[in-house]
Amino acid sequence: MKERLPPWKRLMIKPADSMDPLQWDYDPIDAVGRSFDRGEQPMPHDPFASKNDFTSRFSALVAKDVRTKPSYTDCWLTSPSNEIKVISRYNTQFASVVVELADDGQTEYSVTPVEYSFPDMANAIISDVIRTIRSRYRVQGGRLDRDSVMGAARSALTDRYDDIKAACEDSSDLERLVDDMCSASYRHSVGAGIFEVLLSDPHIEDVYLDAPCDKNRIHVTMNGVDGVNAHMRCRTNLMVDHREMDNMVNILKRESGLRFCESNPVLETDFREFDARATVIGYPMSPNGYALAIRKHSVRPWTLTRLVANNTIDARSAGLLSFLVNNRSTFLICGPRGAGKSSLLSALMLELPLSQRILTIEDT
Repeated sequence: MKERLPPWKRLMIKPADSMDPLQWDYDPIDAVGRSFDRGEQPMPHDPFASKNDFTSRFSALVAKDVRTKPSYTDCWLTSPSNEIKVISRYNTQFASVVVELADDGQTEYSVTPVEYSFPDMANAIISDVIRTIRSRYRVQGGRLDRDSVMGAARSALTDRYDDIKAACEDSSDLERLVDDMCSASYRHSVGAGIFEVLLSDPHIEDVYLDAPCDKNRIHVTMNGVDGVNAHMRCRTNLMVDHREMDNMVNILKRESGLRFCESNPVLETDFREFDARATVIGYPMSPNGYALAIRKHSVRPWTLTRLVANNTIDARSAGLLSFLVNNRSTFLICGPRGAGKSSLLSALMLELPLSQRILTIEDT
């Protein structure tokens, strides 16, 4: 009577040079490894690759989905593209930025906030400071504005100056490092988190995120990169958790005092700290979660002549629009997000005589 094989043996792969179907005195993993091309070298980040290159191939498979973040943040940095063409590099107040053309043809805004480049020991100190700030507020109360929170963070960091020095031995400017750690403590405790990093970039005009937030990257629109008046839409290397979006919604609700719930799922308000306008759409209008759009107010107002100089419209169309405004015609302005509806409307309003009143009615 033949022995019945257990299921795990019946599923194993028989070596090609074996004629006996019951012969199992070989390594089945090695048989799988023989099916791969051994011409490729193991991935450089995998020094412990086994005699077959299964591990290296699996590493290559998941390499494009690697994400990193400090423990106290709620935003992930995705892995960079393999082949890029750098368009511009610059630094902002809180981050370093590379605008690049990725290998799939998309323009990418790759940002690295300063706290993401800190050593682990420094980030552990920031995490302790954030816990201290939150615990102190729960017990003692107090103000949560930027100056108060950064003052509390600086006080906590001063007590650990030796730890900071040991954690960042290669830093030549410890005072600048403490300032960056204070800013990070504020951003990731009661501040706007990664959105503050983006909105502090003078080149960014719009920030928008589609639902679900943890499945889609943040996108931005930019202008004036390298001094060129070029309008670009870029994906970023940022993906946020639900907690980051919850924090943003709470900030907007607190500053505006507006209702935002299932019966009133649209929140549109000024984001005064960053001189911007923010719109959040929630459930059930957005069934997959929050969708967010932030538009920074223009520092320099658009006029018809500026639109002509920017090649946005031609001179003939601008003259026709000005003529229609002077004759008090009715306009319907429509288009997708980022098409320039608000910019055109503001330019038309500047064509009105100063003696006339302008009434605005906002209804979302």
